Amino acid sequence: MKKNNMIKSTKKKELMTQIDETIKKYKIIKFRKSGTQKVMEKNLSLDEAKRYCSRPDTKGKNWFCGFTQQ
Repeated sequence: MKKNNMIKSTKKKELMTQIDETIKKYKIIKFRKSGTQKVMEKNLSLDEAKRYCSRPDTKGKNWFCGFTQQ
């Protein structure tokens, strides 16, 4: 019985993590060397934010795009 309860507990934790990540939203910020910042996108999932910031057009000589939780 204990092993079965452990499996159920682990699956419940995994499901809660998935739900939590679905609810969390992220924003893309353009960071410039000068210190200024500009919000480029809002209300993205974690996967969308990671994909956005992985694109080659999201970084330059004096700037880059990053993300943070809203």
